[in-house]
Amino acid sequence: MIGVAFRKSPGMPAIWHSAKKATLSYAGNCASDSREVPYTMNKRSKPQKKGNPQEPWQPELPDEFDNRLTELPEPIDDDADYTGFALADATFDEMAATGISFREIHFQQCAMARTTFHRPEFADIRLDSCSLASADWEKGSLSRIEINDCGMVGFRLFDATADDLLVRGSNCEMAYFWKTRFHRARFERCMLRRASFEGCDLSGIVFSECDLSGADFRGTKLAGTDFRGSRINGINVGILDLRGAIISPDQAAELVGLLGVVIKWDDE
Repeated sequence: MIGVAFRKSPGMPAIWHSAKKATLSYAGNCASDSREVPYTMNKRSKPQKKGNPQEPWQPELPDEFDNRLTELPEPIDDDADYTGFALADATFDEMAATGISFREIHFQQCAMARTTFHRPEFADIRLDSCSLASADWEKGSLSRIEINDCGMVGFRLFDATADDLLVRGSNCEMAYFWKTRFHRARFERCMLRRASFEGCDLSGIVFSECDLSGADFRGTKLAGTDFRGSRINGINVGILDLRGAIISPDQAAELVGLLGVVIKWDDE
């Protein structure tokens, strides 16, 4: 027994199933859709069983920052520590550092593409409309992070931990999250075509209205991972890796091909 859970998907207008053709169709623009989605959290919620989806905790940020900057207070350098400010329209593309730390910061429309950070720490961070394309953050520690409408094509997060992560309305096409452990994470309306989660622990995380076409989930822990409402055609995943994953009956037709089963209708 594989142990895939089939559940009804509440309110999934972007995905529908054609019973005649046994195919999935997708509507919507994951990268540019800016509709607000209700997002709530409760830090004092009762503990949930391992593998059950949980809401990420929000970043602990003030309503208003005393310091609103347009450039970092000091240049990027190894072991630098940046804390407690809002940063808008800053550019530090292609910067590299080891052991850098960012805490309690609101990034707005910042250019961080192709940054190379080894063992970075990000805690209580919100990123709005930032460029993270081809950024490489190896062995990073991410805690209480919210990423909204960001460009993350080719983004790489390798051998890292991501606790309380919300990624919403962002283009993560061909992003790589190799060997990363996610805890209380959620992707909403994201473009994740050909993204790789190979070797990750995705237990209990949620993909809501995402395009996961061709994504790689080989060697990934998917117990309690909720795919309902997302496009999953052509994903690369092993049968045993699917144990405990949550999908809708509509998505089952996409996954049954992994068993080598051919679906045909009576009149075919």
